[in-house]
Amino acid sequence: MPCKNFKESDFQELKEIIEIEQKVKLKIKENGVNYFILNEQNLTNNMREANGTVDIVFRFKDKQLILSNLFLREEGIGTGSHIIKWFVEFCKKNNLINFQIRIVAKDNVAMNNICDKYNFEKTDNNEECNDFLLKII
Repeated sequence: MPCKNFKESDFQELKEIIEIEQKVKLKIKENGVNYFILNEQNLTNNMREANGTVDIVFRFKDKQLILSNLFLREEGIGTGSHIIKWFVEFCKKNNLINFQIRIVAKDNVAMNNICDKYNFEKTDNNEECNDFLLKII
């Protein structure tokens, strides 16, 4: 069963939380498959260029949320945890059955710790990255 069609406005609250915590102006975009929460200036979806910017990319497929990018301007201030918590609550409210976080670098201690904190199951993607899955009950 496909996911409900979400609108950019469904993510306005999340965008505002990130703007306040990261002290940056953001824009929400959608391209038919992916949703993006990105800096209004210097928009990028290139991991090498994302350093120092906010770059969040996610999509919905088969009643699950898949987060594929999460780069923050300032790390270590709790924004990553707030984003994951917001997405978990969003999944519950919208009857999504899984929340998947893809391609997390194994040396990304902060993101690996956040996934542990929220009880995600870890699977090896390859020798450099892990994927994480949270079954929403």
